This record gives sequence, C-alpha cells and structure tokens, in this order.
Amino acid sequence: RTRRGRLGVVPGCRVGNRAAELSAHEPVMRARITEVLAAWTDRIADVVREAQARGDVEPTLDATSAARAVVACIQGYSVLAKAEDDPEALDPLRPLVRTLLLLPR
Repeated sequence: RTRRGRLGVVPGCRVGNRAAELSAHEPVMRARITEVLAAWTDRIADVVREAQARGDVEPTLDATSAARAVVACIQGYSVLAKAEDDPEALDPLRPLVRTLLLLPR
C-alpha cells in the first residue's frame, strides 16, 4: 500500500514480476529467481517447524510443502493486486495462510 502511494500503482512483487517476465528467456535470471524463492521457502519452512515445535501448527503438516503453498499464495495475490491495481486484493492473504497452516482462527 505504501509503494502504491509513492508510485501511483500497485507494483506487485519484484521477484514475481521478474519470474514472469524473464525466467523463460534468461537462464541466469531464472537461476537467481529460483535461489531467492528457495531461500524464502526455506525460511518460511523454518518458521513453520518452529511453530510446530511450540504446538501452534499441526505437527503432521509437511513444513516445506506448506512453505511453498504460502509463497505461491503470496505471489498469486501479488499478481491479483497488481492486475487490479488494488492493494486491498491482498487482504484475504492472512486468513488464507492461517488456514493453510491449520492455525486456530
């Protein structure tokens, strides 16, 4: 929302934008985007595992799969917000992630 105020439009995610625009044609860029998304996924998976250890997330949930789903949701909602030029398109993201992680509401 802040970037929309500065730029006048919802810019989307820098990584997602580059993935969509360049990864099919630029092998070096594709490799870097893959690294960034993997690091992001790994960090989210670590957070999921920490939450599982505390009892906040279902212990049988595969942390890496859950993290990939969270990254995919973030990227998808970023595309929607950009396409609609509406930062409020991101509002359903938090409850959706909570549902994906089987967190109590």
